[in-house]
Amino acid sequence: MGMFNIQVVYDDGTEIETNPGQREIAAWEMEPFGCGMEAALKDKQVSFFRYVAWAWLKRTKGEQRTFHGWSARVDEIRDTPGEPADPTSPDQPPGD
Repeated sequence: MGMFNIQVVYDDGTEIETNPGQREIAAWEMEPFGCGMEAALKDKQVSFFRYVAWAWLKRTKGEQRTFHGWSARVDEIRDTPGEPADPTSPDQPPGD
């Protein structure tokens, strides 16, 4: 289970639900523009949520575009309601 439920809305109106977790947050933190999650939620909220949604799509759906190429096609992102995530979960698929 991921830590966030994020709905991506593309320019053409297509919508997709994403569920990024610790792996995507770690990817954000390792980027030159990244920072810790607390700082991201305070100072870079839109960029952070876009990035972790993209990273989840890259990992789970094979998104091939770069973050910037993908983001240029995204109209908006929305936080979607869902079960609160367990922040201690390693976000591992079953059987791993």
